[in-house]
Amino acid sequence: MRCRPFLARRQHDDRGQAGQALQCVEGTAVAQRLRHQHGVERRAALFEQGLRLGDAVGHLDLPGQRPADQCAHHRVGVLRVAFDQQDRNRHGSPRGGKNPAHVAAVAQIMGWLHWRPVTATTPRPMQPLSVSEYLRQHIRTVPDWPAPGVQFRDITPLLQDPQVFRVLIDAFVHRYMGRGMRPDVVAGLDARGFILGSVVAYELGVGFVPIRKKGKLPFTTVQETYELEYGSATVELHTDAVRPGDRVLLIDDLIATGGTMMAGKKLLEKLGAQVTEGASIVDLPELGGSQRLKGSGLALFTLVDFAGH
Repeated sequence: MRCRPFLARRQHDDRGQAGQALQCVEGTAVAQRLRHQHGVERRAALFEQGLRLGDAVGHLDLPGQRPADQCAHHRVGVLRVAFDQQDRNRHGSPRGGKNPAHVAAVAQIMGWLHWRPVTATTPRPMQPLSVSEYLRQHIRTVPDWPAPGVQFRDITPLLQDPQVFRVLIDAFVHRYMGRGMRPDVVAGLDARGFILGSVVAYELGVGFVPIRKKGKLPFTTVQETYELEYGSATVELHTDAVRPGDRVLLIDDLIATGGTMMAGKKLLEKLGAQVTEGASIVDLPELGGSQRLKGSGLALFTLVDFAGH
């Protein structure tokens, strides 16, 4: 049985496409239960329970190898995954390919802790590339933009490659879909936080609210002004965006000085919400923002750290 990667492509909940994925699930009690679950419940069951059973094998089929050269079988839970040739190069370029770095990152994020390719003769151990390093390789650094001396961390390459985008989103989803971590609402900070936050909210099955720059929201708002290096800025939130007691995940693409995320936290708290965690792709710890946010009592989850500005 060959199926396309679980993380490289979304499986919809209709019996047609979901059935294709579930054909790769071994005949266990968990597998039978998964057939009647939908959306985030199915993903949570796979992550929290299925991967612990260890009653199936993972078959990671690398390009350009003879059958005897393919990856060793390991006990990886209730999913059996194979990478077919169609997934190797959907875009006619290497970036769409199932290279070992992608395989290793996907394997780690799903909890497959021991991945090693084997040759026809001698096994050769290989450590999985961490999700952090995998994502780092796809973040572009633009020097002297938007001002001299600034090293701008451009996340758009993460978004334009569908496989990398899936690894990125699932890194957040797998953190927040478990018991005690799942929010009631995801709030995204203007503007790249909208991209991440809305997709993560959709995958978690919760609502999304935007925190926008002043003058961009049409309904009644609450405001919070914060200081910049030169001047100040104001962000706004609709007064009906959250309810008192809502557990909110606050998300952005990058933490630098922490001013925007701190302002977003204060806005949500003005409306009685509880900000359970702040999340971002990139942290620039030398700018002090993450330390400041943690000092205010906000827990943080970031994926990639960069030195400097």
